Amino acid sequence: MKNEKLINHLELLKQIQQVDAPAFLMTRIQERIVKSKSNKFSPQLTWVLSIFLLAVIAFDASLVARARFNAKDNNLIQEMNLMPENSLYK
Repeated sequence: MKNEKLINHLELLKQIQQVDAPAFLMTRIQERIVKSKSNKFSPQLTWVLSIFLLAVIAFDASLVARARFNAKDNNLIQEMNLMPENSLYK
């Protein structure tokens, strides 16, 4: 019984034929390769975007530094009682 199943499976495998690729397949693959190479950023655009990103990061860093500096000054002034605190919720 097992031999009959094995023979049936082997007969099915013998029916498999080689598949030929369409003639235009290679030209389509080459066309996609050419298109993928042409979709890259130009060097000028890359420089402009990187400089803009650095400017934004520098601006953010200056805002954070300024906020820390102002917070330290306010705490120092309040600790020395040079500025009265008008907070109702303390």
